[in-house]
Amino acid sequence: MGKFNAQAIRGTESNKEIKEKIGEGLLSDVSKGNLKGSREINIPRNLIRKNPNNKYSIDGIKGLAENIRVRGIIQRLEVKAESDGTYMLLGGERRITAVDMLIENPEVEEWTEDSLIPCIVTNVENINLDLTYENKERFAILSTNQWNRKYNSADRIIEIEEWGKIIAELRQNGVQSIIGYDEEGNEKEIKIKGEKTKDIISQTTGASRGIINDVAYVKSHGSDELINAVMENKVSISTAAKAARELDYEEQKKLAEASKREKVTGKNISDFKKISENNGKVITPQVLRKDLKKITKLVKDKEIILDETSLKSYYSYIEKLENLLGVRSDT
Repeated sequence: MGKFNAQAIRGTESNKEIKEKIGEGLLSDVSKGNLKGSREINIPRNLIRKNPNNKYSIDGIKGLAENIRVRGIIQRLEVKAESDGTYMLLGGERRITAVDMLIENPEVEEWTEDSLIPCIVTNVENINLDLTYENKERFAILSTNQWNRKYNSADRIIEIEEWGKIIAELRQNGVQSIIGYDEEGNEKEIKIKGEKTKDIISQTTGASRGIINDVAYVKSHGSDELINAVMENKVSISTAAKAARELDYEEQKKLAEASKREKVTGKNISDFKKISENNGKVITPQVLRKDLKKITKLVKDKEIILDETSLKSYYSYIEKLENLLGVRSDT
């Protein structure tokens, strides 16, 4: 599936290979205020602010921080200039968070609040789309993240919802089409007029219609607890959609609660419904391992000596557990 053309941001240069080392004669670019148009400069960390409108998840930071410590920042962050002399992030939330982790680490002396961060400064007003400033900024965040991260379920929901807002305004303003790319990277026209919003979102995000339909169903039929479980990446979109279709609100709440303790998949839902009706609990292999963890930890690398009476009790309990779980063999 094709994706939207991130280069539709007019005046934003493509990332060049960073030839200069971080810290070499770069502060002058900032101090001169020579920021006409979009350009590549390096900015002190303490002048860069995180964007409250960037709702994407932040994970895998520890490994990224180590990579930045060893190699530096390979790809420039994207920012916009603010009137107070600071810069607001448009893309690079994970990278700046990794940098902050290095700054907070007392054992890493080379990274401080004054460290210079390679950035591209973008003028959001130059985005060549008939949108409000708010949606132009939303577009900048979406298009930057689209090419620089692996999405989880929460990210996918955010992306679909944000694109829905952009497409609604484009449609309202009479925009008939926008430019995107096909799977081979060739430029193509993505029609707005006369097309269904879900079909447009599929073309701009690369998400399948199945995922888009699942997101819509979960948002309209899922309980708040189930939706939160998806946004916390405890439950996948497809599992949540199946739960929203097959479970009532109370059952969805119980499933969401169970997802905090164990992995819940679509295969569990039918069994979960049956047990939920009896106010019971789903015992999955993960649950059993967790419940037995304390016992196995206590006897690890130890020899437990049981007398004849205790040994009989031991086997009796094993037999009861096997019968209870329905796994005991008659042979």
